[in-house]
Amino acid sequence: MAVETERRGGFVLGLIMGPALGWATGNPSDKGKRDDPAFEQDTGLAFGYRVTPFLGGALTDWFTFGLGMSFGTLGNGDYSSGMGTFVFHLEAFPLYGQGGVYRDLGLTADFGAGASSIRTKSPDEKVAESGVMSSVGLGAFWEPVQVWQLAGGPYVGYQHNWSRWYSRHDVTFGLRVMFYGVQP
Repeated sequence: MAVETERRGGFVLGLIMGPALGWATGNPSDKGKRDDPAFEQDTGLAFGYRVTPFLGGALTDWFTFGLGMSFGTLGNGDYSSGMGTFVFHLEAFPLYGQGGVYRDLGLTADFGAGASSIRTKSPDEKVAESGVMSSVGLGAFWEPVQVWQLAGGPYVGYQHNWSRWYSRHDVTFGLRVMFYGVQP
């Protein structure tokens, strides 16, 4: 039995992107330095970007899932921190049944794993790395623009990445663009 959709359906190709503000702290991968606070590096507050492309499916008008990747970098005058993660991406439109503008308000959750590092800018040297790290992200968005099978709008999200000797936090304010494979 096919599910009737009004706004979203079929396969989904999505992209979340935007500027990010955050920080990272960590220790080098050398076993003798991993747990030593004297070797901990801290980027302090840094500016950068995050990009998360994913491919999945819209099961109903109010629930979408997908698999993707998340890439980002943060930097300031002294340090830079790059990261990449594989993510399982979930989206829900919890107020869809209320109608009107509420049908386009949504929440996201990303769960995954990846790697990150901290580098000094001068000289260019890796001073901390995560090893394999866990990743959890939460976000909120509004999807007011809908043209053909494309939809989009503003997005804000927080992502935390961590391992035993590494931690990275960032907040992204950006844009979410979606292609829905079934045109309602």
